Amino acid sequence: VDTESAETRSLSHASHMATIRQHFQSFLTGGMAALAFGYYRVHQDVWQAAEAIDSRLDALGRETITSHASLQARVNELEKELVRLKATGTGNS
Repeated sequence: VDTESAETRSLSHASHMATIRQHFQSFLTGGMAALAFGYYRVHQDVWQAAEAIDSRLDALGRETITSHASLQARVNELEKELVRLKATGTGNS
């Protein structure tokens, strides 16, 4: 009778270990799937952020060129006016 109960306990223990192994394997599979999806999402977010930064830098570059051209045109006009005033002698004190 003791041998039957020992065999039954051994089968029960083996069955229990197989169940634990199956649960652990399922946990690891789910964890790997979640990590892969998380990596994909982070990669996409970083890519989109980099594109947004590049786009903004391009826009800032265009704005800078435009404002610099406008400022340069104003400076040129002021320099012409200064040369004209010096030539007429009204700028002398």
